[in-house]
Amino acid sequence: MSPTTFRKQPEEVKAPVHWIEKRSLTPELKTIPDKKAVYTRVHNPYLHADAYIKAWKKLLRFMKLNGIPGKEYEYISLSQDISTITKPEHCRVYACVSCPEEIQANGIFGIQTIPGGLYAVFLHQGSYKGLENLYCNIYRSWIPESNYELRDTCFFEKYLNSPDLVAEEDLLTEVYIPIREIEN
Repeated sequence: MSPTTFRKQPEEVKAPVHWIEKRSLTPELKTIPDKKAVYTRVHNPYLHADAYIKAWKKLLRFMKLNGIPGKEYEYISLSQDISTITKPEHCRVYACVSCPEEIQANGIFGIQTIPGGLYAVFLHQGSYKGLENLYCNIYRSWIPESNYELRDTCFFEKYLNSPDLVAEEDLLTEVYIPIREIEN
């Protein structure tokens, strides 16, 4: 349902979900260029607790073998489905690292383009477990109350630091939601 259609619904349809901690959100609006990224699929990320860890270890090993150092590249989780709508075993989630044009992927690794354009970027600090609450606030509050609607492309998370290097409460994640202005 589009945000415009949602706004026109009776109030009882907009009933709050009680477990969501309501947050006031102010994203940064960014227009980004297309990004090339090496990726591997995260298999059954909502059914297996270690699925992300396994995918990231494989991808980082592949990147190291290709001589790609870590600091100047972006570490991204790309989602093509929303876990509350799509069955967990069918969710397509990918661990990605931005890459130079000349890298060649093979086997379980591929190259894809993350589409550029306008994104609402939300900064999350803390455990990755808190991201679900952030997404609920974005989709239930911020989008319907904003002057924007979703574009038909993937949302993604960009990890600004690593759980191997900082405490869980100091983790920083940017959440990129593809948007466009509502045409009146």
